[in-house]
Amino acid sequence: MIIVIQILRILSWLPRSLQRFLGSLIGKLVVLSNGKRFRFARKNIDICFPKKDQISKNKLVEKNAYFVGQSFFETAIAWFWSNERIKGQIPHSLAGLNILKESQKGGLIIFKHSLHLELDARILGMYLPLIGMGRNHNNASINNLQDSGRKKSLKGTIDRKEVRKLVKLLKQNERVLYAIDQDYGKDNADLSHFFGVECYTINTIERLQQMTGCNVFFLDSWMEDHVLHLEITEIKENFSEKAVMKLIENSIQKHPAEYLWQHRRFKSSLGKHFYE
Repeated sequence: MIIVIQILRILSWLPRSLQRFLGSLIGKLVVLSNGKRFRFARKNIDICFPKKDQISKNKLVEKNAYFVGQSFFETAIAWFWSNERIKGQIPHSLAGLNILKESQKGGLIIFKHSLHLELDARILGMYLPLIGMGRNHNNASINNLQDSGRKKSLKGTIDRKEVRKLVKLLKQNERVLYAIDQDYGKDNADLSHFFGVECYTINTIERLQQMTGCNVFFLDSWMEDHVLHLEITEIKENFSEKAVMKLIENSIQKHPAEYLWQHRRFKSSLGKHFYE
């Protein structure tokens, strides 16, 4: 594991032009290898875009693999680079930041699992104090690396199971990044829809808002000509998971290749056999 960490550090220091070139090669290898996660992505794209012809779906899969390749380097940058180097070498724009800064209440910031998620969080965390909520990794060494990397700019991190701690933080007017667009099982989840397909989505946003009086925001992100764009909007009403999932879905529709299709989003609704 120490070797893996050192490799990530080395990758992070390569020139950006070389990183993009190597990321493209990794993406091509992902397609050729036809690994398990790649097959999950194909399944998800097939079922979520039924109106696309096979040629269009194949192109989307290949473009998605390209962003998978880039994500290795973007994650390394997020975990190892200094704030100064990121500001100087990673072109990015931030819209709606004042909405968060001016809020006097706790903020629940909903975001999607983009393939550049780690960089999204790192950059936003450079401009205002944030807590990151996520899933602890099963491997202790990787979890420590992930946690220390995220704390480069985040004020702190909590596990997604620590709901009481989340409530306390929101009541203390903290801002917390929270992603709900994966399948975490049927517990504390309701049936909703993702691209018209039934799925289970955790059902905590509305309750958290009622319990804490926090404001709810959505963080959108996308890449355009190697520039990372972050856009924050406030969700002023309708905090239901179905409404928020629709907001996430609309965001993904604009830049579908950048989404983490490798997750088994429908395993609890369609069964694990769907991905076999």
